[in-house]
Amino acid sequence: MRRSVLILAVAAAVICPAIPATAGLLEKSFEISAFGGVQSGNAVASDSSFGLRFAYALSPKIEIEAAYDHFDTTRSVTGFAGDPSSPTQQIEFSRENPTEFTYYTIGLTANFLTETDHRTLPFISVGLGSVVESRDGSEFCIDLITSLANSVTCDDIRPDGRPVDPNAGIMNPSQEVFWQRNLEREDTGTLLTFGAGAKSYFAERIAARYGVRYLHHDSFDSNQDVFEFSVGVSFIVGGRR
Repeated sequence: MRRSVLILAVAAAVICPAIPATAGLLEKSFEISAFGGVQSGNAVASDSSFGLRFAYALSPKIEIEAAYDHFDTTRSVTGFAGDPSSPTQQIEFSRENPTEFTYYTIGLTANFLTETDHRTLPFISVGLGSVVESRDGSEFCIDLITSLANSVTCDDIRPDGRPVDPNAGIMNPSQEVFWQRNLEREDTGTLLTFGAGAKSYFAERIAARYGVRYLHHDSFDSNQDVFEFSVGVSFIVGGRR
């Protein structure tokens, strides 16, 4: 144990002085970042995400950035089965539907402690852009007698092997089964983001970047809130002192 601690101490003593005091962003430099993380939001399941970020430093403190994020998840879809003319007799059901989110943002990042010798520099960011939400198509069946979702197969209401109407829910009186097909749908909405985090430089132009970001958008005319926790690596290219 002591030997391991000694090795780590020696390694730190060797590596740390090798990182120049000027490590970090330079004026008119470019920052390229790749990151992965986890996103979680209302009505969607938590799952992994990934993205790319490109930034231009107006100064070591201020960056203009463009970012791309992708998030694969499932969304809870709710509907009602039964005769629409008798709402009180309808049965509410829900299921998980595969959904993809793609985010495109342009924003500003403010970096702090840039005039110090700190190797870890905190930042805050704000962005505006668009989101593309894609919902996969799916089929859903429910037994109206037992009210159990997926207690029967969708083939139970296709005497001839084909749906009566592939674009809407139908009832089969003889079997008391409701069938619904959700077609693939896609919508674009407005996106607003706020973030905070830090960059820890382990070389003059290479840093680990980690943080949290809040995303708000309105795809499918629904206000949606998502939180993203991410970690990645940033490379500094060009610039002048």
